[in-house]
Amino acid sequence: MAQTPVIFWNIDTQYDFVEQDGDLYVEGAELLKPLWEEILSYAREKNIRIISTKDHHFLDSDELSDNPDFVDTFPPHCIAFEKGSKSVLSNIEDNGFILDWDLKMGMVHLKDIYHQNIPITILKDRFDFTQGNPNSENILQIIEEKKMYIMGVAENVCVSQAAIALAKNGFHVTVISDAVKAIPGLSTPYEEWKERGIEMKRWEEVKEEIKTLF
Repeated sequence: MAQTPVIFWNIDTQYDFVEQDGDLYVEGAELLKPLWEEILSYAREKNIRIISTKDHHFLDSDELSDNPDFVDTFPPHCIAFEKGSKSVLSNIEDNGFILDWDLKMGMVHLKDIYHQNIPITILKDRFDFTQGNPNSENILQIIEEKKMYIMGVAENVCVSQAAIALAKNGFHVTVISDAVKAIPGLSTPYEEWKERGIEMKRWEEVKEEIKTLF
C-alpha cells in the first residue's frame, strides 16, 4: 500500500510529562491517552506515517537545571533509559527506527530508512528537535509528505517548537487542538502560530479533512 501525503507528528508523549507522578507532569495530559491511542491507531489503519519525538537527556544536559527558569531550563526529566523517558503509548516504537542524537547519520542511510515507510522516533536533547538531534535537518529534507498533524505535550514548549520548525521548513502544519496540553502559567504560542500559518483543528475536523486528501 502506498504511503499517504500526510504525517502524524507525535511529540514527547512520555511518562515524565503525562503521568501525575512524572518529573515534569503536564496537568491533565494523562486524560489525552485514549485520544492519542485513537489517533495513532487511525494512522496505522490508513497507512499514514508516524514520526515521534522524545526527550532523551543526560544529567549534564543544557536544558536541565536544579534552579530552572522555565524558559531556557526545566527541572531534570526524561533521563535516558529511565522510567520517565518511556512512551506512555502502545506500539509507538515497534517495527520502527529510533534516531539517536549522538550519532550523525549519512543522507543515504536516512533515505533508506525513510523509504521503508516505518515509524521514526527522533530522540532529542533540546526543546526544538531541529536543534536537539543533528539528523533532523537531513530528515526534513528527505520527507516527501507536506501535511503535518501534531499531537502531544507540552503545547507551549516542545509542541510549539516543532510546529514552528516544521512551518519554517515549508510544511503545512495543523496542531490537533484537543490532542495537546500546555504547561499552566507559561505564555501561549497562538499569535506566532497564526503569523506562520499554523492551524488548529479538533480531531473530528482533522478526520474530515483527511478524507479530502486521498
